[in-house]
This record gives sequence, structure tokens and C-alpha cells, in this order.
Amino acid sequence: MWHSDVWGHLAWGRHIVRAGALPDTEPMMPLARGVSVVDSAWLSQVLGYAAVQYFGTAILQPAHAGLVAIASGMLLLRFAVYSGRVITPLTGLLVFLAVNWQQLHVVRPQMVGQICFCLVLIALTTPKHTRWQKVLVPCLFAIWANAHGSFAVGLMLIGCFVGGRMLDLRIRAGSESVFRDALLRRQVVLLLLSSLASLANPYGLRLYMHVLTFAAHPQLRDIVEWQPLSLSMKQGLAALAAAVLAAVMGIRNRRPATPEIVAVIVFGAAGIWRSRMIHWWAPLIAWFLMIQMNDRSDKRLQCRPATVVACLAIMTGTIVFHWTRQPSNLAQLTSHATPVDAVAFLNNSPYEGLIFNSYEFGDYLLWAARSELQVFACSHVHLIPPRAWNEYRQILRLQTDWQAKLRAYHVSLVMLRRAAALTDELRRTTGWRMVYEDERTVIFVPHANAR
Repeated sequence: MWHSDVWGHLAWGRHIVRAGALPDTEPMMPLARGVSVVDSAWLSQVLGYAAVQYFGTAILQPAHAGLVAIASGMLLLRFAVYSGRVITPLTGLLVFLAVNWQQLHVVRPQMVGQICFCLVLIALTTPKHTRWQKVLVPCLFAIWANAHGSFAVGLMLIGCFVGGRMLDLRIRAGSESVFRDALLRRQVVLLLLSSLASLANPYGLRLYMHVLTFAAHPQLRDIVEWQPLSLSMKQGLAALAAAVLAAVMGIRNRRPATPEIVAVIVFGAAGIWRSRMIHWWAPLIAWFLMIQMNDRSDKRLQCRPATVVACLAIMTGTIVFHWTRQPSNLAQLTSHATPVDAVAFLNNSPYEGLIFNSYEFGDYLLWAARSELQVFACSHVHLIPPRAWNEYRQILRLQTDWQAKLRAYHVSLVMLRRAAALTDELRRTTGWRMVYEDERTVIFVPHANAR
């Protein structure tokens, strides 16, 4: 399990449960005290913390594996129902996993959003639109809006299908038939009902404003996953290969599906703008490639019972496999970069006060460190005041007066990766003493505080 994200979300869930209410301002980082917050994942955080309280941290790995298996199994089942074959659905699933592999590694509430996204995609691509969709899909959005802020990409997906359907009708039948189309009317109603259902959250319209402006926050540009997609990233190479294959197959197909094309282009552009958006493009490009590879004209094929059993077996087998392989201790459960031993040292030491830490250590510190140890920065960088964030980066880069800035913030400890440039400088600086070191983490204290 990765060293960030999940631990910060668990810490927020713990705070909500203990306080009995959602925080109005940032509750755990001293430098962000008073900053207004909109916790778009509060339901996932509370449920995650409750699960850890009942089962222990070892539940996190099989639970995440189960969510990945459910999303993959749902897509595989939808692909199988559409094609009635074996190789084509499996190929579509492999495309989904290849493009999304890096995102699927990170344990966070976003995976709940992925399942909801796949359910909306299944609902939109099902040939028969029944009344249950008008009820269940909005209910799904009511839950989704409290579980993760990605509900906005679900509304965006429905909007793409509405726009694609309108474009398709205009091209094929002229503008007069646009508003007479029953399918288009159903999709518009579904979009309106889902938008209204999403307002069933503690923040109301504030949640919409938060999720629509979040990705454009300037401080997120310093985080790799919020930077533009590039070919230096593995997921960038996988996305390029899938896009080229989709373009070739789309050109060869005489009747490409316009709504799917619109969705693939819109979400693909979003993925180029912010690489984390590739998480939502992956199921779309997998679906698009799957329908292009399927050469049967009869789209009413029913999935055989054996296929359903196979899909359920994949989901169940993945969950059971991870459950039976639960690690015996936290160090085995977590990624190599998680500062498990370093935080254990701090918890057993007399040190307290503000820790100037590598931000990727911040989430685990929030979760595992005792309350007397305060965190300078964590993955929620959008909550840190701009001046504090800029000076944090200046200190890490050893820019002018970096030692004076550390003193100005009354830093009691410095906890960094061994490979950081600031680590090497502190080793040479007489005002600081190293009190802990392991293969991944180093901790320094001012000589006046050394014990």
C-alpha cells in the first residue's frame, strides 16, 4: 500500500467520528488552521476508518483489491454481454488495466468513484433503457457525491453522451429529429435527475464549486499526478498506445458510435491536461476499443450463464486471494517509502512540536504519530496557505534564507527522505543533529533540542 493518500483519508475519518461532525476548517495541519474545507470524501473516510477500527489495518489491502475486482468484473461482464464472445471482452479488460494500472495501485476513495463511473457507463450503453435507471442512477449519484468528489466526472460522462447523441442525430437525420428522439430525452432527464440528486450532500452547491475548481488549484501543479500527461510516464505510454489503436480501428469502422467518440475525446483531453484524469478515460477507451473489435452486427446477444459465473469467480477469487495473503505486520503491508519505523521512533521519543516533513510523509504522520507531533505538509497541499507552501518549497530547494525560514516557523524536527538535497545540507550544518536514520528516512533536530 502506498505511503500517502489512504492514511490521510483515514485520519480525516477518525477526526469526523471522534468530533461527531464534519470540520468547517482544516483540523490537523497547524499552518492551515482556519482554512475553509469541503470534505468531498467524508462518507468513504468514515467507512474506511470504521473498517480499520473493526478489522485492523490489514483489511485495507483486500478491501481495495475487492474494489478493483468489482470494477474490472463489471466491465468484463458488460463487454461479454455486448459481444457474446470471450477474446474481445478480455482484450477490453486488459486495455482498461494497462491504461489504469498506475492509478489502481493507490488506495484511496477514488476507487469507489471508479465503480460508480463504471455503473454509469454500463447504464448509458445498455440498449434497453428501463424506468429503474431513472431511479437507481440518481440514487447512485446521491451516494457518490458524499463518497468522492469524482461524481462530477459521472455527470460529465452523461453530458458527453447527450452531446454525442445530439450530434449523431443532426448528422444522420437533420436538426428536426433531435428533440423527437426518445433516447436523447431520457438521457437529458437522467442528467437533470442525477445533478439534483448530487445536491443531497452536507455542502449543497458548495460541493459543485469545490470539485469544479479543485483541479485548477495552482499548488497542485507541484504534484506529479496533477501535472499534464507525458510520455515519460508509464501510463502516458499506455494511453498513447490505446489512443493510436482506437484511432486506427475507428477509421476502419464504417459506423463509429458518436457518443462514445465524444466521451473518449473529452476525457482524453482532460487526461492530457491532468494525468490523474486518465483514471476515468481508461474504462471509456476500453469500451470504445471493445465495440470496434466486435464484428457482430447483432447487439442483442445475451450473456451465457457460464460467462456470468466466470466474471463473478474473477471478482471473488481476487478478494479471497488478497484476504489469505494478509501480511503479518504493518511494515509488510505498506510500501517501502512508508515511514513506519521512523514514526514509531518519534512516538517513543520525548520530541514534540512542528515537524518539517517531506509532504509525502505527512499523511502517515497524521494517521500514526501522537498528537504532540504536528505536521507541516501532507498530500492535501491545496489547503496549505500559498505563502507557507511557497516557503516550504524554498526550504526544500535550499533557496536563500532557508534556515531563517525554518526558525520562523519554530520547527522542532525535520523528517526527510534520505535522497533529499536538504538532507545532505543538514548533515553538514552545525546547527542540526541527526537523531534517527534508516534506509529511507532521516530525522534531524536543532542542537538546542537534541536529547
